[in-house]
Amino acid sequence: MPTLKYLDVYTDLRDDLDTLFDKISCRTEIRFAKKNGIIVKIIEGKKDPQIVADCVLLQRALLKRKMVPFPFIFKQMLEDEKNVLFVGYKDGKIVSFILINPRNATNIYLSDHKLARLELQGNDDEYKRFCAVYLLVWSAITYLKERGYEYLFWGYSHYINCPDPEFESVAFFKRKWNIVGHEVEEPTSLSRYIYFRYLRRFAFVKKIVYLIKLYILKQEWNEA
Repeated sequence: MPTLKYLDVYTDLRDDLDTLFDKISCRTEIRFAKKNGIIVKIIEGKKDPQIVADCVLLQRALLKRKMVPFPFIFKQMLEDEKNVLFVGYKDGKIVSFILINPRNATNIYLSDHKLARLELQGNDDEYKRFCAVYLLVWSAITYLKERGYEYLFWGYSHYINCPDPEFESVAFFKRKWNIVGHEVEEPTSLSRYIYFRYLRRFAFVKKIVYLIKLYILKQEWNEA
């Protein structure tokens, strides 16, 4: 069976906040967001339906740019009272968000540690230049540190030996947060292996796969 390899990454939170801040390479972006009036709101428990709806719109737009269908489970994750929502406002408008799952995520390397996971994020492209997402992640790190968390788990950074500008963009952002990674092997089908290794880098191929996935997802919604 073919095997893909990807890098699972996390940020070690066991240092004090000042040391953590010194180790990350996006301090300028965090300061810039603060200077430009980005306001962070932390929402625990039940979320306002309008805030969830606004975050869904941001997430949908982000996934559409990446040619990834929006799965309904993302809305359920935003509504989940156990998850913590960090929302960035500019001039009274939601321009960015991240969603943190504070329950210990499944990770064989960190199973004995207190671990939270960054599940979702979204940005308004019009306000992206204000770097709100950087301030949100730093706010989440501060929040987790205050509650005794040892690691922030990011999920995978990128697939190894699978050239794709999208993977590189995601990996570039995550590397700014002083990440540590573990290589993971993933058994997969031959068709998926060929797609990731050789075809996904081409926009027209990604577009075709996106449309197929979108059709299948709509069929599932109609049957639900």
